[in-house]
Amino acid sequence: MAIATAAAHPDMVAGLVLSGAAVEFQGVTAWVNRFQGRILPVLGYLLGKKADQALGKIAPKETAEAVSKRGHSFKGAGQALRNLAGRNFHPLLVSYPGPILMLMGERDKHNIAALPAMIEGVADVETQIIEDAGHSCSLSQPDVFSDAVARLARKT
Repeated sequence: MAIATAAAHPDMVAGLVLSGAAVEFQGVTAWVNRFQGRILPVLGYLLGKKADQALGKIAPKETAEAVSKRGHSFKGAGQALRNLAGRNFHPLLVSYPGPILMLMGERDKHNIAALPAMIEGVADVETQIIEDAGHSCSLSQPDVFSDAVARLARKT
């Protein structure tokens, strides 16, 4: 949503922060996303406890407890996976003239590998790999993540 909004309405977006968003969901990856997006809502009730345990390992205790109490949206996650499939975000990033901050956790290997292709030709982009973090670096390293976002906000 952020990439599409920035590309369509650059005058309304002062800067763009993207976290773990370098993989393009094309080819086999698109097929896998569509498949996962269909089964996730169906099997979500089986995954709730596992999701709580995984979140408890990476997020601050208060965050993990709040999400666990409210519940996970496997239907929403499934829709998101299906909607990403087949989309090509790189041209949208290239067309956005404002500053872009790309954040990746150091263990988010797929996004780190895809990062050079995603930022090729992008005019104003900064990248930061956050140590001791995976895909959800905003949860596992919230202070580092917030500091990076604040730095971009001061630039704009």
